[in-house]
Amino acid sequence: MLWTLYERYADTSTLAAQYDSMRGWADHVASLAGDAHLRHSGFRFGDWLDPTAPAGRPEAAATPGELVATAYFARSAEVPVRSEFRREYVTATGRMTSGAPTAYALALCFDLLESDEQRAHAGTRLSQLVRADGHKIATGFVGTALICDALTRSGHTDTAHRLLLQQERPSWLHPVIMGATIIWERWERWERWERWERWERVLPDGTVNPSGMTSFIYYALGAVADWMHRTVAGLASAEPGYRRLRVERRPGGGPTHARGPAYPARARRRTNRAGPRTAEHPGRDPAARCRAGHGGLGPAPGS
Repeated sequence: MLWTLYERYADTSTLAAQYDSMRGWADHVASLAGDAHLRHSGFRFGDWLDPTAPAGRPEAAATPGELVATAYFARSAEVPVRSEFRREYVTATGRMTSGAPTAYALALCFDLLESDEQRAHAGTRLSQLVRADGHKIATGFVGTALICDALTRSGHTDTAHRLLLQQERPSWLHPVIMGATIIWERWERWERWERWERWERVLPDGTVNPSGMTSFIYYALGAVADWMHRTVAGLASAEPGYRRLRVERRPGGGPTHARGPAYPARARRRTNRAGPRTAEHPGRDPAARCRAGHGGLGPAPGS
């Protein structure tokens, strides 16, 4: 979170103020992981609210909690945790020991795979898993934030778009059909045989499920909006604080246009398939303008 704040606002004061706490947390996790650098002990939230988790145990996701925790440790500690992660959870070809989508999304987004061949194999396998699930959500809090990025990075942008636009449950758009105007914490209902179905928060008759954790405005499952901003609208920060914008549209199956803000600018930009557009950033650097072509940075006409 702290690094993300820095990337968004280019403010180092929060990093400086929290440095001791960040280091203390990393040291604590290292003590739990031990010499093997693997998080095999202690409570872990894991891929919280995975749709396949059993009733009453939202932490019991398809992706093992120790894999999730070790992946985050590797992201923080770099070497040698990455090599230990691969030794424990990745085969030589890039297949994960866990067949859950979140495992592949973590490995791809956190750069935990060693070779291009491994990354290509993992991306293909993740796309296969998504298609096999009918382009429906099969991830919890961790995987939901990463899966579209993982698919895009590995060359499966069309699969990511189909996942985004799925309307059958569990999906992002099913709650919209149920009347949602904001992202919910979870969606679930009771089947007649008392099987939990997460990703649906409102019962078929329109009443609220009384099972708990009933937030109708929640960040976690809506984290896909960050991918939408960078990939569908094609606007990403090229420097902390959005001093420069990277404009790279990655259209996939479905959307024909998108609109998104160029933070922290007041300007808005519309993108479509019909050629380049210009994005202007009247923020700290009034000269920070760039042209939207097929990706990359470049000066806007007249700049």
